[in-house]
Amino acid sequence: MSGAESMTLLDAVESKLKDTKRVPFVSRVVLCGKVVDRQITQDHDIADYFEKIIPDLPAVRRGATFGGLRGRKVLPTGILLLMPNAIVLVVESTYLSICDFLRTFALHQELAFPTEGVQSERAIAAINAAQGGTPFLPRGSQLITSVRILHYTDDIPERAFTSWTAHSISKHISPDPDMLGITEKLITCCLQKILALGNHARIDSLSTPDTPPASDALIRVCEENELPSNEVYLNLTQNTDLPTLDEWVDIYAGVIDIQLEDEFTWPAMSTLNLLPL
Repeated sequence: MSGAESMTLLDAVESKLKDTKRVPFVSRVVLCGKVVDRQITQDHDIADYFEKIIPDLPAVRRGATFGGLRGRKVLPTGILLLMPNAIVLVVESTYLSICDFLRTFALHQELAFPTEGVQSERAIAAINAAQGGTPFLPRGSQLITSVRILHYTDDIPERAFTSWTAHSISKHISPDPDMLGITEKLITCCLQKILALGNHARIDSLSTPDTPPASDALIRVCEENELPSNEVYLNLTQNTDLPTLDEWVDIYAGVIDIQLEDEFTWPAMSTLNLLPL
């Protein structure tokens, strides 16, 4: 069946929920990445790049209203924290929007930082479709590397953020030596402290094109809540236990291909004779 061949794991989940007549459920993704060259990188260039590739974020930037609960379930919310050498990004939106965003982000990463001898089908398709064999990459796509998915959740009970905000955390936050280890406990701690910022980041930081520095109040919250420092997130970008963009896309947004162990056995197993109960 052609429909089944193109169905992804998340498509299968969504199809099971259609009969419940629920509004589209909201998913959340949290990721971190390394700034390639801070000497030539401006925070607003990174923020503008994510505005281009996160679906519906330009509408939020233009001041589109959420339009009640149903609208609130569609438009993206979240936060972008720009640290001296790392970024942390939280996006809350429909799973389709998050899948589109992560697919696009993964493609840009692969094209901007190619691995010799390794190319995915989507990268090959983009190269073949481009005139002259050079795909267009939007400004900012080469500013972030070593991206890792810290957390992904479907059907979250409520949003942590009620709007979209982006903040430059230029003030140094001292690293906690106990948080430089790479453990599941560290990921949980980072997630809790980042999402807690939703209670303090309700100002409209998108009223100007430049990425505003974090307010003194937000900086104080970061310090009081012991927000993990720049060094902690740089450490996490090297954590091979965390999925990369490509690995996440292959697992959650790739085509379902179920193969049974019997399919690798020849001759085929004989039919089981079931005894009567």
